[in-house]
Amino acid sequence: MALTAERITRSRAGAAHPAPRGRLSVAVIIPAYNEEASIADTIRSVLTQTRPPEQLIVVDDCSTDRTGEVARAHGAQVVRPARNQGTKAQAQNVALPLVGAEITVTIDADTTLAPDALEKLIAPFERDPDLALASGYLVPRHLDTVWERGRLVEYLYGLELYKTAQAAVGAPIVCSGAFSAFRTSVLREHGGFDAGTMAEDLNFTWKVHMSGGKATFVEGAICYPVDPRTWPIYFKQVDRWVRAFFQNLMLFSHRLHRKPMLAVFIWLGVFEAFLFPAALVATAYTVLTATLFERDVAWISWLAGLTLVDAALVTAFAIRGGIRARCLPVVLRSVHLYFLLRMVNAGLWWRGFILEVLLGRRLTVWSKGH
Repeated sequence: MALTAERITRSRAGAAHPAPRGRLSVAVIIPAYNEEASIADTIRSVLTQTRPPEQLIVVDDCSTDRTGEVARAHGAQVVRPARNQGTKAQAQNVALPLVGAEITVTIDADTTLAPDALEKLIAPFERDPDLALASGYLVPRHLDTVWERGRLVEYLYGLELYKTAQAAVGAPIVCSGAFSAFRTSVLREHGGFDAGTMAEDLNFTWKVHMSGGKATFVEGAICYPVDPRTWPIYFKQVDRWVRAFFQNLMLFSHRLHRKPMLAVFIWLGVFEAFLFPAALVATAYTVLTATLFERDVAWISWLAGLTLVDAALVTAFAIRGGIRARCLPVVLRSVHLYFLLRMVNAGLWWRGFILEVLLGRRLTVWSKGH
C-alpha cells in the first residue's frame, strides 16, 4: 500500500465505533477530488441509513476546493494524502489500512443512497460467509438531458436482464465502483484495488472470480449516481469505460476459463457489441437497395422482426426497472433515447478497440469525466 511511503493528514471525526452484536461491522470509503458541491449530500445519505456504517472515511485526494472541510463538517473521517493519487483505485487504497470493519463499502462522492440501501447490500454477507463482494442497483439521480435519460434506460435494462441473469449463476461481470461492498479480508488479500487499468471495479471483480471467490448483485440496494449531462462528459466517461474493458480483457483473457459462466457473458457481450454496428449497416443497406432497386422485401421483414423483438425486450425490462425505481413515467418517455445512446456507444466501442487493441495506444490517465 502507498500509505506507508508518504505522509497523510487525517481528522478524528467519524472514527470507528463497534457494530451491533451479531452483525458485521461496516466501513464506507468515499474517494473525492473537488467534490465540494456533492460530498455533503453523499455523506448525509450514508449517515442516515437504516443501517449506518461504523466508520465513514472520505479520501480528500488533494482537492483544490473545500471538499475535505465540507466532509469533516458533516461527520466524516477525512484522510488527505501528501500528493494526488492519480486514480480512484489508489485513492481508495489510501483509506484501506485505516479500515477496522469486516465489510468495506465504496461509494462515489456524487452518489446518494436510498435509505435502506446499505442494509440491503450488507445482508447477503451476513447470510453467506463465503461471499466476497456485492454490487448495488444504479439509477441516475438527474433525468433532465438526453444523455441522462438514455442512461436511465440503459441501466435499468442491463440490471434487470443481464445483471440479474449473471447473478443467478454467480457471475456478475462487474460490481460497480459507484456502490459496492467488499469483504475487507478479501480486499487485503488482493492488495487493495489495482491501478493498472482504468476500471478498478471491473478489475477487482474479475480478480475475485479468477481466485474462486463469490460475487453477487443486490437488486434492492438502490443508489443514485450523477451521470453525464453533456456530450463531452459522456464521451470521456464511456471512452474510459470501453478502453478499460479492453485493458482488462487483454489482462484476463487467458484465465477466463476458470469461471466458465463469466466467460460466456463476457464473450457474448463482446460479440453483441461488435455485431450491432454491422447489423445496423446491413439493415440500412438492405432497406436502401430494396427501395432503389425494388428487390425482394423478405429480408426487410426479417430484420424488422428482429428489431421489434429487441425493442420489446428493452422496453419490457426497462419498465420493470422503472417500477422498481419508481420512475416509470420518465422511462416511458425515454426508451427511444436508449437506442440513440446505443449507436453512440457502438462508435465508442470501435474507437476503443482500435486504440487499445489494434494500435496499442493505452489510456493511462484516469478521468472521471466531469
